[in-house]
Order: sequence, then structure tokens, then C-alpha cells
Amino acid sequence: MAVSVIPSHLIDQGAVEAEFTQLPLNNWWLRNHPATTVRALDERSDMARRSMTPLAQFCWVDLMTPEVDRARAFYSSVFGWEAREGDPEFGGYFMFFHDGVPVAGGMPDMSAGQAPTQWTPYLAVGDAEASLSAVRQGGGTVVSDAMAVGSLGVMGVFVDPSGAVAGVWEPRDFPGFGAVDEPGAPRWFELHTSGFGGAKAFFEDAFGWSTSMLSDTDEFRYATANEGEAQFAGINDTAHHPGGPGQPRWLVYFGVESCDQAVAAARAGGATITMEPSDTPYGRLATITDPMGASFAVMQ
Repeated sequence: MAVSVIPSHLIDQGAVEAEFTQLPLNNWWLRNHPATTVRALDERSDMARRSMTPLAQFCWVDLMTPEVDRARAFYSSVFGWEAREGDPEFGGYFMFFHDGVPVAGGMPDMSAGQAPTQWTPYLAVGDAEASLSAVRQGGGTVVSDAMAVGSLGVMGVFVDPSGAVAGVWEPRDFPGFGAVDEPGAPRWFELHTSGFGGAKAFFEDAFGWSTSMLSDTDEFRYATANEGEAQFAGINDTAHHPGGPGQPRWLVYFGVESCDQAVAAARAGGATITMEPSDTPYGRLATITDPMGASFAVMQ
């Protein structure tokens, strides 16, 4: 089922019209990185050219890890990222930069191992509190209520009805990604779940996603979330995967210049390669589990 009506809690006309060319000076991020601008993005797609993520699409990802120093070194070696210093005001939260713009965040796991080591994607919303209310109404579970992060924005974290963790981000001073859909930046977001039908309906209802089926067989059931002709996320049915369904999760694909070189760097850094580089209709892909246990993919 394709949904064409955007829920009212997502609509923030000021955010829709805003063009972030330079972030305000009254936030922590810019105080630590002065004169940084959100640059014009890769011209290969409409999504990449935008300086602010459209509402109900993914605008940020961050990593929770038990070994921050090791994670900083690992991802810097794989993607050529620069890991900026964390800020105690925000629990040691730090950002990864690529070519001078932010592409991902990271934080120490302070749950004594109770929280999973993973990458979490965040959806841009106009009203975080209202979006989390829609999550509850749709059968999801809110694990972190709407919380202001200084003047940067408002965040929340939820578990969808199929069991996968994601977040919402209501941007204020910080819009999210400075680059997407290019090497060194997030390129695709894919939900892996055995609860395919329920998860698909949840995101359609709670976030107004318009979806279409790429394939609908037990061997390969896959839907894409679309804005017009552009696709920005996928939902992969794992119920009949040969290796078993696995834990529900979002898999973030990061762009790379060379899939094989990224895999070699990851392996040298102690990662486990869960899918060796393979040529597909969508590029050369591989999936990796970092030394601390977080899974991600690379896409050439």
C-alpha cells in the first residue's frame, strides 16, 4: 500500500523552506568547528544536493560502542573519517567528519552492556513529541522520550513493532548530515526484519512513507520507501533467509570509492566480514561487523 498523505506531526513549514548554508554560532557544534558550512552536495541525485533532509527521511546516524577510542580509529581507517573530540556536556558524544562536513556521530555505551552495540538511524521530523506519540499509536515502543540536545535539536529513540531500533530528530541548529549518497557518507538505509508486513505498515502510518514492492516472493520480499521517483530506504523480509531471520535491525550502507579496499582496511582493523565484496545491480557491496560488534555495509 502506498501512502500519499503526510502526517501533520511531520510538517514544519519553516524547516521545509529553510536552506542551511551556515549553522548559527550559538551551538556547541559550530563553536567547536567554526566557519564550517554545509556544502553543496554531490549532483548525482536530488537527495544528495539537499542541505537539509526532507521530513520523514533519515537525517543522521550514530554509533553506540563500548570502545570509543577503538571505534574512532577503526572508522577513520576504513572511511578516511576525522573523529572530532567528544564533549562532556553531551556525555562524550562526538562526530565523524568527511571532507569537512559531519556524516555520523558516536557515543560511549554507558549501559554496562545492556544496550546493543549498533548504528542507529534517525528520521527528520517537525515535532519529535508528536512523532513519538504516533510511534506509540502505531504499536511501537518509545525507549527514549523527546529530549532537547542543547540548541541543536530534539531527539527520541523508539523500537518499531518488529523490534528494530531507530530514532527521530527534530532539527534546530543542527540539520544532520552534511553529505549523503557519496563516498565517505551514508548512502542507503535498510530494515532487516522477519515482521515485514507490520513494519511496512508502521512506517507508512506513523511517518507517512510511500512504499512500493520491489519483489514479493518468500525467497525475496523487499519494499522501498520513495519520494517521487527517488528511493531513500528499504525494508527487507528476513523471515525466509537461509541463515535464519536474525535480530531485527537497521543496516546502514556507507559509500566508498573501493569496496575491496574498504573491506581490506576493516579486516586489518579487526572486523569480521559477514558478506565478502559482491557485484550487484546496485553496485559492489559488502557487509561488515566492526571489532566491537556493530554491523554496517559498504557500497561502491
